[in-house]
Amino acid sequence: MSKSIYVTTQLTTKPLKAHSLISNLIIILGIIMIFNGLQGEGALLVIVGIVWQTITRFIIWWNHK
Repeated sequence: MSKSIYVTTQLTTKPLKAHSLISNLIIILGIIMIFNGLQGEGALLVIVGIVWQTITRFIIWWNHK
């Protein structure tokens, strides 16, 4: 008995993809700052980036078609 496999593509808008990219870049920048001696500012950027990415992923999930 063979089962059918369906592949779905998530329709994510360009602004949400841009938000995801920017939040990832902020996280990377924060990590670089931490390793270069700016622990406070770097940690703040990492936290902001993670929160931003979490909110963006939630919005993408909520609007998933």
